[in-house]
Amino acid sequence: MIRVFKLLFISIFISTVAAAQDFDGTLFHQSACWLGLDFSEAKMVGSSKFGDAGRVKDYYMKEWNNVVVFEMRKYNFTKHYKIKDVAYRKEITDSVNVKIDATDLFTEESTEEFTPSKLQEIVNKYDLSKVDKKYAFSYIIQEFNGKANTATIWITVIDVETKQIVKYSRMQEKARGGGFRNFWLGAVFETLLQSRKMVAKEWK
Repeated sequence: MIRVFKLLFISIFISTVAAAQDFDGTLFHQSACWLGLDFSEAKMVGSSKFGDAGRVKDYYMKEWNNVVVFEMRKYNFTKHYKIKDVAYRKEITDSVNVKIDATDLFTEESTEEFTPSKLQEIVNKYDLSKVDKKYAFSYIIQEFNGKANTATIWITVIDVETKQIVKYSRMQEKARGGGFRNFWLGAVFETLLQSRKMVAKEWK
């Protein structure tokens, strides 16, 4: 019961804070910039499921980020999120992902929930100087859980000028697919599919 109450409180608190921010949904759906998958504070839960930490950091994180852009017909933000004009600047999250300490990447325990201040701390590290849109958005990865085969991902919208988060939502989806790379990309794609109604219709 305590756990349920805690999660409910977090959910209400997050929704309240997000709603309080100044957000122009019409402008966001006209034009926004995709920043990529941010693993800078992510954990891989269940070390035996992920192999070599250095390879996860140096190869797979970049590969996962690349696929979302290179397969944009599948990861179609215009179709699913109804954003008419989407720019792509995945190098912004690539640049923070590369600074991860691979020796601290793996854990055997599920992670604590990211707080609003934690999310803002993560976003503060972005170099948005070359982003020419009012809004940018990223998927901030909290964890890939190899024990539960789930990914916890925060969809985060940022006001580029102020670098303040104006919308965010926590998603937890099942990983699926063949091969290590595609298995975890399955959770990213499922996050896109399961959030499309919220982002396309409710974030206005």
